[in-house]
Amino acid sequence: MGPLLGTTEYLKQWEDIIDAVDKTSFPIRFVRSVSFEASSDSRFEFSKKIDIQFLRDEGFDDDSIQEIITDTLLDFPDNNGEMEFELDIEEVAHIAGEITNRYLQHC
Repeated sequence: MGPLLGTTEYLKQWEDIIDAVDKTSFPIRFVRSVSFEASSDSRFEFSKKIDIQFLRDEGFDDDSIQEIITDTLLDFPDNNGEMEFELDIEEVAHIAGEITNRYLQHC
């Protein structure tokens, strides 16, 4: 039997699973923050972190948050750089658990 739902061990297993996946597209609801960095010729040019959880707490909806991320991407120098997502592992585990439970009830 695996670790109990919601325990630190359970969330760590989900974090390991997510870290092993190449993340190119996922719903904004699973994102806690986004970091942007751009540089050229070994020179730092641009850095920004968007705290999505803070924006949610301030009342921004997902569409508004997505617009902020898009606007930030457009600010990248020469549209060249890196973007890193910090995911909300608890939300991913919660939703995946609900979907799995519904599926298993119909088997």
